[in-house]
Amino acid sequence: MTDTRAAVRSQLIPIEGDNLILPNTAIAEVIFYAEPEAILAAPGWLLGRLTWRDRSIALISFELACEQTKPVPDPRSKIVVINAIGGNPEINFFAIV
Repeated sequence: MTDTRAAVRSQLIPIEGDNLILPNTAIAEVIFYAEPEAILAAPGWLLGRLTWRDRSIALISFELACEQTKPVPDPRSKIVVINAIGGNPEINFFAIV
């Protein structure tokens, strides 16, 4: 019998050359890729902003934040909307490609 009290239900999110594991509770929604609106003078990992459920949220590249190569999005790419836990009431969600 497996002890399920220690289990964390998670999702494997494919990123460029690897996988990112996120607990289910961190994921608000998975949506189709949409081109973000650019943000002037933003760091390279901040790809821009997109509208999700009438909210403007930041779209980041996890790969670039980890100083890896920039992934090339294709029409089949997905965006994962993440529940932010930083405590800032202005930033409830962000997204990764």
